[in-house]
Formats: sequence, structure tokens, C-alpha cells
Amino acid sequence: MWRFLDEAAQRVADLGEGQDHDAIQSARIRIDDSIRAAIRAAGGFPRWVRPWLDALLLAVVVWVTATLCGLVGLPSGWTIAVTVLVALVSLLPLFRLADALRDLVNRRGLGPPVPRAASPPTSTVPGEQLLHVLVAARSALAVVMRRRIAAHPWGSAARTAAGFDLLCQRDTRLHFASLADRCVCQAIVSVERWLRTAERDR
Repeated sequence: MWRFLDEAAQRVADLGEGQDHDAIQSARIRIDDSIRAAIRAAGGFPRWVRPWLDALLLAVVVWVTATLCGLVGLPSGWTIAVTVLVALVSLLPLFRLADALRDLVNRRGLGPPVPRAASPPTSTVPGEQLLHVLVAARSALAVVMRRRIAAHPWGSAARTAAGFDLLCQRDTRLHFASLADRCVCQAIVSVERWLRTAERDR
């Protein structure tokens, strides 16, 4: 899955050079979204790790701020006020840093992508080659989701659409795998639309 998505990103970037067609731009955005969702689906962090990581990063900021305030000789009241203010201001950057660390762990778990993994037919035009890779990525995503469902204690619930939605709500990795699948489907539609437009313009 990871290899196919990475190759799709490379191919849509090559295809989009010198073109300003909205379908190609839409495909590029959807492929980028699918890659981000696939990284989240890797599940590098157990669910209980994230709150502790956020708390640890915030504790480090509070400790450093309080120490610096003490070194410059601020009174206790000012030290508390400045520390609280810095902690509040740093919440969003700290959450983004935690997200980046999570994605880094997930990427390492996915392994290095291998270029040209899907080996599309060389006789086809670049747009059709991209379509071939996206279809292969969707097939790989389907395998990932089937395996995740089979390993889930409530996997039998996925036989219905409502049951699958319930599993996605309770399983973060399955949720993001299904989101990546949806983004790939949207990218496929965009590439097909671009191919139809290109065919009419010939």
C-alpha cells in the first residue's frame, strides 16, 4: 500500500508539470491526503502513549520557562504568570510536534518506499499508468482493511455498512485506512476525468 501510494505521488507530480488542469491538481491533493491517512493508519503509537507524550512535552516547557524566570530574578508571582502564559501559547505547537513525532514513528514502521512498485504497462500513456498505480493502491488498501477487520475482536460486525462504520469509530487504524481508500477513489475519479478531457482535446 505504502509503495503504491508513494509511486502515485511521484507520477502525479511528473504528470502535473506544465499543466494547470483542475483534475490533475485535485488528484495530487487527494493522493497527498491518502498518504497522510495511510501514515496514521500505521498506528505507530499505542493510544495510551499520546496523552503521556503531550503531558511530557508540556512539562518540559513549563520547567524550562520556570527555570529561566528564576535565573533572571522574577518574583514568584511573575514566574507563575509567565509560565502559565507560555504554557498556553505553546499548546498548539506542542500538539503539532507530537503529531510530527507520531508520523515519524509511523513512517519508520512503513519502511522505505520502492519506486515504480506497481510496474504499469509501458505502452500506456502517463495518465493511464497513474490510473493503474492508483487501482493497485486501492487493492492493497482493501487487503490492509480486510486483515485489520479479521484481527479485530468485533470483526464480524463489518459485514454490514453500519457495523463497518462502528468499527472505524472504535479503531483508529481502520478509520484512517478507510479514509485513505476514500481519497484514492477520489483521485481515481479525477484522473479518469482528466483522461476524458485529454481524449476530447485530441
